[in-house]
Amino acid sequence: MIWLVLLIIAVVIVFSLFANKSDKYEDLSPQEKKMYDELNKIHKETGITDYQKLYGLKLEKEEKALDLKNLNDLAKNRIKIDADNAQFIHSIELKVAGIYYRTEEAKDEAKYLDCGELVSLRKDLNNEYDPYAVKVISNRKHIGFVPSSDSQEISEYMDDYKYKAVVLHSFQVFNNQFSDYETCLIVKVYFFSK
Repeated sequence: MIWLVLLIIAVVIVFSLFANKSDKYEDLSPQEKKMYDELNKIHKETGITDYQKLYGLKLEKEEKALDLKNLNDLAKNRIKIDADNAQFIHSIELKVAGIYYRTEEAKDEAKYLDCGELVSLRKDLNNEYDPYAVKVISNRKHIGFVPSSDSQEISEYMDDYKYKAVVLHSFQVFNNQFSDYETCLIVKVYFFSK
């Protein structure tokens, strides 16, 4: 008898977990559902639960499916360079940091950026945590920062070269630490001669 009660309790708990998950899933946009489904498929294939590792595996699969050089060439061709004789110098791909801590308006701006859209970079000279801090701006909204691991390099390149920062990917993932969805934004910064 006690086993039957425990079984019923377990079924109710499992059902409530899946019911809550499906409610969250139903709130996602079609693009977010597609990303969730793709990451879930990779999770089932590999058993990995860390979303950053899952996203890394997803990018690896995409890179194998596409010729990455052509993708980068396509992104560069979308960028209008002011000077006809400007030469490509260097590029850096990064995941924008700190989006979760921005205002709701800024989070929404980051969430709905499309691949190929331009964002701007601005040095944050008064940042108490990173002397090389660089803000990521879209439509006058501060949506995040260049990660501290890349900020010095980006900051120094900004001093010497023109740049264009292009959105490669924007998607939502569930952050277990905050029990909420978080926007991940991948940007590629191209530097050109002045």
